[in-house]
Amino acid sequence: MVNNNIFLGSGASTTLIPEQDIYLPCTGSGTTVTLTPEAAFTNIYKLVPDIYVGCTIDIYNDADVLISSHSVTANTKTTFTLGSIPATNGTVKYAMLRAYGSPAPHPLVSSDECLVADNWLGIMESVTFPNLSQEIKQMNLGLGGSRNFTFQYKGLRTADNGSLALVANTGSWLYYALGSVSAINFVGASATSLSIGGTDQDVDAAGNNDVVIKASNDTTANVSSTGPLFYRTVRGGTQLVPPFDFKTYAGTSFRKLPIASNGRPTNLITYTLAELNTDQLPSFSLEQSLAKDPATLTTNATSTLDESQTFTRIARGCRINSLTLEASEGEELKMNMDINARLVDSITDIYRDRGETPNYVARAGITANENLFNWNAGTDFAAPFFFSEGTFKAFGEEYLKVNSVSIAINNNLMDKRYMGGHRDMKEGIPAQRTYEISFEAVVTDDQIFKDMLNETENVSTTDGQMVEFVFTKGGTGEEITLKFKNYFLDTTEITIPEDKGPISFSATIKPRDLSSCVIKTDNILMG
Repeated sequence: MVNNNIFLGSGASTTLIPEQDIYLPCTGSGTTVTLTPEAAFTNIYKLVPDIYVGCTIDIYNDADVLISSHSVTANTKTTFTLGSIPATNGTVKYAMLRAYGSPAPHPLVSSDECLVADNWLGIMESVTFPNLSQEIKQMNLGLGGSRNFTFQYKGLRTADNGSLALVANTGSWLYYALGSVSAINFVGASATSLSIGGTDQDVDAAGNNDVVIKASNDTTANVSSTGPLFYRTVRGGTQLVPPFDFKTYAGTSFRKLPIASNGRPTNLITYTLAELNTDQLPSFSLEQSLAKDPATLTTNATSTLDESQTFTRIARGCRINSLTLEASEGEELKMNMDINARLVDSITDIYRDRGETPNYVARAGITANENLFNWNAGTDFAAPFFFSEGTFKAFGEEYLKVNSVSIAINNNLMDKRYMGGHRDMKEGIPAQRTYEISFEAVVTDDQIFKDMLNETENVSTTDGQMVEFVFTKGGTGEEITLKFKNYFLDTTEITIPEDKGPISFSATIKPRDLSSCVIKTDNILMG
């Protein structure tokens, strides 16, 4: 079909899809490469075909003992095909689809498959969606007859890095850069029970816009440091996403956040973040949907194989390679992230390669932007943090005449591929973590010169002695606090202006360790 209408940015959306371990209740002996979750799961969640290829599934027996781990080589709407037969060690009780590269499935929307792709990214200045690079192999084969290549074929297909550039109205993105939640505090949550229809049945919360967390009180959340953290109900329903982890349901208390009529929590949530020192850095997926008609952003137009009206791409296994916070005089706080993606899928191609008619709806069927999860535009919480409301301390003093500050967190992800995996799927493995803090200020004393000559590392964890970076948002109580320890002053440069104006200097500090990171926000992290 030929269509001369042009795709415009007015019909383009990029949204976030959480990636968490997905609990799959199963039965069977584990003697085949096909794994079929129970109907209690597949009646609710119809999977997007082949969207989990290359992901890892762990299989457990009826004694909750890990039998074996496998790569997913294919998946239908209701089954998984594994790369090998599970080891025989009792009856299969359940499986865990591991988070990295596994976008959370969403209950059917009007009989269409979809993912939990209704999460707002925030105040985005620009989005560079990860694109694909194709390696082309051209060879002569030692044969004459032409000066042209005799043979060519396609080699590896690689997802390039993407980027997100935000005006920061929340510090919650630091979770993906640092990797771990050590504590979650919330106020006014009420104890709640979740209805469960029987063994491994679907779990319902009380109603629309519910947000719940495993916790016995407002200060002790019983969650993994890398999630899932909060569960929520889908729009217009009471089913929880991500799919509920029945394995840890028994004996667990839940708290339900107080939610206002606009879908936002009525009280701030405090996240205490920490450095993750394993390879399990949290990840997320990005959905990019493009429609020629902006009024039909979520229409299932992918049912036409030629993508003449819409098309959707999913970047799976996105990890933060680097995150930079920048604050300059007279500006908002900016947050720039370099994204490492495992794989980029075309939804239409997935269905077409299987000989199936595309049956996918973008944005989890949410047509209005204001109904996206974590949307807070129009409230005070949507306002960005500003330079004027920040403070910066180092070497035991607060720098009152700072012109700009930049904090870079680098995970230095290394791309790796393994035997038995997907040819075009890579893994971003965290390597050496580094921090770098740069700032510019007006010279008020000679302290900076003394610190430059200091041969002793500043190891104090006393407030005021650490490098402290604090941003607050007046009227809302929101806050971003970062404290670093074990640091040296790396470089400093003094500038004497020709116009006889203020003498300024620029300096770089190299900390070895993060002491603490605390985020107060209305943003609900699912993990």
